[in-house]
Amino acid sequence: MARSAQLVGIGLVLSVLLSCEGGVATQVILEFRADPTVVARAARVRFEVIREGADPVVREAVLMGPDAQTTFPLTLPLSPLGGDARRRFHVVADLFDASGTLFQRQVRLGGFTADERRRVVVRFDPACDEVLECESEQTCFGGTCAPACVVPVALEGRPETPLSPCARFQKRLTFDASGLRADVERFPLLVQVVDEDLADHARPDGADIAFSSLEGALLPHEIAHFDPSTGALSAWVLVETLRGGTPLELQMSFGGAPVVADLEALWSTFAAVWHLDEGTSRAAGDASSFQNTAAVERAESQRGIAHRARQTGERNDRFSREFEQLSGFDLGLTSFTVSVWLFSDDGEGRVFAFGGNDAPGVFLAADGYALVGDVSITSELVPIEEDRWTHLVLVVDRERGEVRHYVNGSEGARTADIADLGDVSPRGVAPLTFGGAGGCCFPRGAIDELWVDRSAWTDAKVAAVYANQQREGLSLGPLEEL
Repeated sequence: MARSAQLVGIGLVLSVLLSCEGGVATQVILEFRADPTVVARAARVRFEVIREGADPVVREAVLMGPDAQTTFPLTLPLSPLGGDARRRFHVVADLFDASGTLFQRQVRLGGFTADERRRVVVRFDPACDEVLECESEQTCFGGTCAPACVVPVALEGRPETPLSPCARFQKRLTFDASGLRADVERFPLLVQVVDEDLADHARPDGADIAFSSLEGALLPHEIAHFDPSTGALSAWVLVETLRGGTPLELQMSFGGAPVVADLEALWSTFAAVWHLDEGTSRAAGDASSFQNTAAVERAESQRGIAHRARQTGERNDRFSREFEQLSGFDLGLTSFTVSVWLFSDDGEGRVFAFGGNDAPGVFLAADGYALVGDVSITSELVPIEEDRWTHLVLVVDRERGEVRHYVNGSEGARTADIADLGDVSPRGVAPLTFGGAGGCCFPRGAIDELWVDRSAWTDAKVAAVYANQQREGLSLGPLEEL
């Protein structure tokens, strides 16, 4: 009881110093928690509340020994000076060990909501011990420096408040999924917009542009392209669950510190993600964690799906990755999906292939034919329309025991005869190739966004990817200043 009373007393002192009297409380309660190893080491805590237009407030408390005044969790109520909810708070919390050495610092910046009491939960994590050199408006999170801003949640909200970008502006982003008949898991949403507000307020490299749920949880993303002169943006955002028949609403924030894009989380189920947007480089980078960079002798560039695409049609336009260099393609008896966009001049040619030399593999052609091991399939949705972008998807679904082929979001063929289909992982000496195979059959046109996902896409996911990458159903709301 004595510890509890002293802890509340510290909070009341700060509350009196920071708030005005009267009216409904406008307050943010910071609750500091710590892992057991941190609790065992922490002897003293020091809070510094940096206030706009006033001197900082500093308070300390002993956490260890016979003179201990309080213990975790620590509660720090804050109210804005003059009751002005437009003010922002900036709190630095330092932990010291028994020798008096600072060993962990947590920083939080945020704002108030008028006439509401809200909460921020901060955790002292052992991964952040001795991580003390983060820049201004950054804090340690998971052992690395990250933006220190938070969006306070309702008092009964989530147990840990996620960090958010230290942004000055945001816009509501809506994707119309009303046409979907089923939910889609782990959906890579393409956000492609041209927005004057982005041109006016985002960093020139777009590194401050971030995406979050309406509850404030940051979403893994990748900035594929940003033009600061026009505000043209192409970005990929991971949506864990896209609800069928329900509009998806997210927040896009910008105008602050750089944020961590987290490509590893975004493409975590993929063996390869070739965006093919490197212009005329003699390499095609892989955005997945496997880094399966593919080589090419020559490739001209043209306008593509998310940004740029690579032209194909000749032997030296073919991309390849040598067999012994491949990583993540140990497919075994797992399901997988190949997704690619093709701009075809003649509807012919080999789009993607691996295996060969008497070893089973995967083969995908522009005319709707595909081969998986010794199982062949031919799409009824042919011929592919020439001189326009076409989306081809090949799904090997081991759980359902079938291979499916899709053209432009619709299923064109399905076979259930794969009971004897063995391991189709690349082996032998033949390289993985796309934009042609062997010494022939080069599709004339262009190729873009070639992905190999180590999971089986559903009908709904194929349809959603096609609609989204056709730039359908995406809209931005008005600018909001934070």
